[in-house]
Amino acid sequence: MDLPPPPLAGTVNDRAGRRIEAIVLAATFVVVNLLAAALQKQISYNDGKGWEGVAYYSVAQQFAEGRRFVEADAPEVYRVGGPFLAALVHRASGLDLFASFKVVNGTANALTLALLVVWLRRFVADWRVRTALGLAFVLQWVTPTRWMYFFPAHTDPWMWVFLLGGLIAVEHYRARPGPGRLALVAATVAVGVCFREVVLVVACIVPFVGEPLQRAKWRTVAEGRWPAVARRVMPTLLRRSIPLAAGGLAMFVVRRFGAHQGNTYSFALMAFHWFYEKPWVTYVHGWFLAYGPILWLGIFQGRRAAAFLVGHQHLAVYVLAFAVLGNIGGTDTERLLFWSMPVVYVLIGRGLEDRRRDLPGWLLAVLVGAQALADRAVFWPIPDHPSTIGHVWPLFTPLGRDVPFMDLFGFWEPHLLALTSLLTYLAFGAVLGAWFVWRRHGVSEEARIQPQPG
Repeated sequence: MDLPPPPLAGTVNDRAGRRIEAIVLAATFVVVNLLAAALQKQISYNDGKGWEGVAYYSVAQQFAEGRRFVEADAPEVYRVGGPFLAALVHRASGLDLFASFKVVNGTANALTLALLVVWLRRFVADWRVRTALGLAFVLQWVTPTRWMYFFPAHTDPWMWVFLLGGLIAVEHYRARPGPGRLALVAATVAVGVCFREVVLVVACIVPFVGEPLQRAKWRTVAEGRWPAVARRVMPTLLRRSIPLAAGGLAMFVVRRFGAHQGNTYSFALMAFHWFYEKPWVTYVHGWFLAYGPILWLGIFQGRRAAAFLVGHQHLAVYVLAFAVLGNIGGTDTERLLFWSMPVVYVLIGRGLEDRRRDLPGWLLAVLVGAQALADRAVFWPIPDHPSTIGHVWPLFTPLGRDVPFMDLFGFWEPHLLALTSLLTYLAFGAVLGAWFVWRRHGVSEEARIQPQPG
């Protein structure tokens, strides 16, 4: 079982620290919801349904009418969980469907934040770092807490519940493998894919629990003893494929007995299209738009981050899966890349713990300010779409309330503005990296010239 690293010197990581962490995050969550409810205008496009929300709203409407076999455009039609819950709330309370989606998704958002805290406590020792990461998640404009009020007919909030819940279940199984814990993973995946099919990624990482890709094992295969290895490995591999089978079966049942697509959508053709169409600069830019300047803390962790992923191969596979999906999944590169957040936040958190002594107060304040700008966390509402507002020069992101909605996305932002945004991230990283190098060099020189005893 992997325990969190030891806390930094002077870190309060006992019950008092955890209590402060919980209070700060809960209070921020409540305040952000109240402000967003009061200030955030729902998207105008398609009568408040946005793009994929047209299908989600239609499915919820069909469930509310008592239909048990629904039809809409794919792939949204197969994500029946969220619309089904919204229809239940609508029928039980009399709220309109938009308000019902907000109730359902708001509940998911609260659960997600609680699960995120539980997840981070497994790997990040310093409660202050965990609190900062939780705040970054709550305040970021494209994460579920704020996005719900702009785009209520959506299913991502429950996806987060099952991604984080699934990862926590996998960690319990990793600590003490057993049929009961494996069954919990399988059940989480089976239910989760009914909300969003990407929860299947959780099932895909289970075979990599225990770090099977080790040089010693492959050396045995190369030496010709692979039959013995296969006899030892295959039963474990088959057993760990149960969550994948459960998720696949749940998807089949939904498609066969619950939903029918009304278009010619094909994920394979769409993935092939975006593999060739998406510029690599847009993809790189998407990572920074997803995570903000704090991503550099994970990047600068370098070898330690690589060592962590080598020692947690299932988490490396999780990040890799969403790194690929971010490239082939469509235009919302940054939103898809952010689905790797549970692992990337761990790397960022461990990087912040590692670099905390190299971050004086003034530089930490600059980092927090830059992250707030990038997240639009100064409570600039998400701008409406469509609009006739002119383009605005970005500093990490287009600044202010009155900006075109599409300019917040690297794929749709005009090329010159997108390049300017990327350059601000790269410049910030260069300055931060130079400071770390200078700081470490200065500490090393100071240690070298200290007089030695005797």
